[in-house]
Amino acid sequence: MLTLRLLPLACSIAAVAGLCLPSYLWFEPAATREQVGWMCLIAALLGVATLATSIGRAVHATLRSWRYTRRCWRVATKTSLEGQSEPVWVMEGSAPFLALAGILRPRLLISRGALNRLSSPQLSVALRHEAAHRASGDNLKRLVIALAPGVWPFFRGFDLIEKSWARFTEWAADEAAVLGDPMRSVLLADALVRVAGVGSAAQRSPLLAPLLADGSELKARVERLLHPVPPAGVSTRRIAAAAFGATAMLVAIVAQPWTLRIAYRFLEDLIH
Repeated sequence: MLTLRLLPLACSIAAVAGLCLPSYLWFEPAATREQVGWMCLIAALLGVATLATSIGRAVHATLRSWRYTRRCWRVATKTSLEGQSEPVWVMEGSAPFLALAGILRPRLLISRGALNRLSSPQLSVALRHEAAHRASGDNLKRLVIALAPGVWPFFRGFDLIEKSWARFTEWAADEAAVLGDPMRSVLLADALVRVAGVGSAAQRSPLLAPLLADGSELKARVERLLHPVPPAGVSTRRIAAAAFGATAMLVAIVAQPWTLRIAYRFLEDLIH
């Protein structure tokens, strides 16, 4: 899903670098002056506005997360839990909360309420879930998604893909935490139920990987843990071979002079 979300940006960069620039350098006469039309100006302004909106969104998310984590580190107490190699930061509070906070150096953040409500085995598998988020760099991926441009300024148009990515990310962390162990699955499902109802983690920080980010996904995650679905037998080699073949075909097409000539004519029509 992350690849699918970033695909429009990658295709845009590839089109500019592989078609627009080469066709302009090849076919544009030297020392020519052209008048830019309204369509070109409007397209350029929309592009700049879309890019500026995405950068502003990413900066805003980073600042919110930085302020939130700074407040947490000021009031939290660093401690070590039995059986855990990584330290955790404990915050006072009755609401059960457990999350991975931070981007470059993420840390485990847990409330006193979570320590009191979760048993030692439940806490252990919940921390394994957060460790999976850390290993996958999910907080950094959230920042990359926030930075990815949308369809139009102030309209992203990729909400369904982004929500699906967040859902699959939680499922992957659940699977990494339990590793197919039925007992761990039950413990993690119970831990999810115990921390439910705290509120949306996005209100705290948009770049946060909590144990339960969205309460509406609680039922689906518990069902997957208690009734796991066997993974589909998809060959990564076949996918890689298909992607390589498609890329090679596109490169071969782009390398043809007639392709660059068509791209140049399109640019000329857009400019004028």
